[in-house]
Amino acid sequence: IFAALENGLMAILNPSELLSENKFNFPTEITTIELFEKKNKFGRNIVEASPVLLNNVIYIPSENGNIYGIEVSSKQIIFNYRIGSDLDGTPSVTNDSCLLVAVEKQHIPGYGGVLKLNLSDTVNTEEWFFPVKNRNFEDWAGGVIGSVSTLNNHCVFTSIEGTLYLVDHTKFSGETVLSPDMKKKLKTPVLLDKKYIGPSISTPIIIDNKIIACTYTGIYLFEITSDYKLNLLDKFITGFESTPICYNGKIYVASRDGNLYCFSD
Repeated sequence: IFAALENGLMAILNPSELLSENKFNFPTEITTIELFEKKNKFGRNIVEASPVLLNNVIYIPSENGNIYGIEVSSKQIIFNYRIGSDLDGTPSVTNDSCLLVAVEKQHIPGYGGVLKLNLSDTVNTEEWFFPVKNRNFEDWAGGVIGSVSTLNNHCVFTSIEGTLYLVDHTKFSGETVLSPDMKKKLKTPVLLDKKYIGPSISTPIIIDNKIIACTYTGIYLFEITSDYKLNLLDKFITGFESTPICYNGKIYVASRDGNLYCFSD
C-alpha cells in the first residue's frame, strides 16, 4: 500500500504482515518517503492529493509545489518535477499515458490551470498548459483546485474562477502561453467549450456524453453534443465542495448544507 499522508510523508505498507492482531490491526511499515524539500516549505507540507500509478511509477503531488514519482519496485523517488504552486488535485492519467495536473495560483507568478506532462519525454516534459483566470475566493487565489476528469481524448475541469471547461487534450490550438512560473512558452490545447457555473473545488465527472459538475452554487448536468458543445440539461441550487459519484444510474453527492443528495431521472 502506498499511502500519502497529510504530514507530507508517503507511507509504504505491507497489509499482509501485521504488527499486532487485536481490535486495531496495524500493517508493517516498509518505509516512509518525505514528499517535501526544506527549501520549498510553505509551512504545512500537507499532501492532500491521492497517488496514481503509471508504468510502474506512483505519482503524487505535494503542497510544496513538486510532483514526485516513486518507482514501485525500488521504492525510491525517480521523478521530481517542480511547478511551485500549491497542488491539491489528484493527477489524472490520460489514454496516451500522460498526466493532467491541476495547478493552483498560490505561490507562483503566473496563472493556475491544468498542465499536461509527458513523462516519456525527459527534455520537454510539459506537453501543454491551459491557464485559467485568477480570482480570489475563500482561501484560494485562483487556478484549478479539484482534479481533471478524462474520457478518451477529452477532459473536463472546473476553476475557482467559476468556469467549467471541455478540452481536447490531444490537440493543440496553435497558440502559446506562459508556464505557471512564467519562464517558458508552452503549447495550449484546443478548448471545445466552456460554461460559467460558479466557483468550484470539486472534480466534475464524465459519464458517456454527460458531465456532472458541482460548485459552491449548485450541481449542474450537461450533455456533450455531437459537435462537442456543452448543453445544460438540469441544475439544483445549493452549495457543494465534494465530488459526485454515479452508481446504478443515480448521482450521489454530499452538500455543504449538511445533506447527502441522490439524483435520478
